Amino acid sequence: MNKFVSRVRELCLGVVRSFREFPVEALLGDGGLTEEWGAEIARDWWDVYAVERVGRDTGIVIRQGKNLKSLSGILDDSGVVTRIVPVGADKDGNALYLPEVYVDSENIGNYPVIKWGKLSVSEAKVGSGMTAAQAYTKMREAAQEALDDGCDATDFTLDIDFVHLKDCVGYEEYQALYDLGLGDSVRVISPAAGVDATVRMTDYEYDCLKKRFNSVSLGTVVD
Repeated sequence: MNKFVSRVRELCLGVVRSFREFPVEALLGDGGLTEEWGAEIARDWWDVYAVERVGRDTGIVIRQGKNLKSLSGILDDSGVVTRIVPVGADKDGNALYLPEVYVDSENIGNYPVIKWGKLSVSEAKVGSGMTAAQAYTKMREAAQEALDDGCDATDFTLDIDFVHLKDCVGYEEYQALYDLGLGDSVRVISPAAGVDATVRMTDYEYDCLKKRFNSVSLGTVVD
């Protein structure tokens, strides 16, 4: 926790001192708080919290023939990499490549074409006590870490329209079972569309007078 607090202070002071990094970039940008600590950001008016997980697993099921009205899915493989070429540096500062050149994903056959990507590995530099064999090891490890982090996986989002049973007549006694908030996950089942997925709530519109949701968006697919 002390390391976490120190990092938050470091980021905030950097923003104040230099004005070259916006607070949002310090939190969400490359090398920012969320990337470094694997955290998610929760916002409550002017208070910002970095937490391990926003929301919870609710156990709520949205099912075709019950409360599902419509759904549409989007597959995005524009950022997918299935063959990584890690690049280090030799003792003269020139590019250093693996003897086998690249590291393949185990999912490389799931796509019609091979998706290449180059990965710079700054810590893999021959010299100063590091041999070429050691540099190769670091390059392979960096490539495998990128694959383990999901660079070979297609982004899949669902846009779902459903009846929020909490607001329906006859469900008054069960409202607590259908509470839903940002980041909460629900299961969506549609045999006709071939969908059985766990998705998280990403957006909502709430009527404060009627105390009910006007709309709820479920978008981020967890599983």
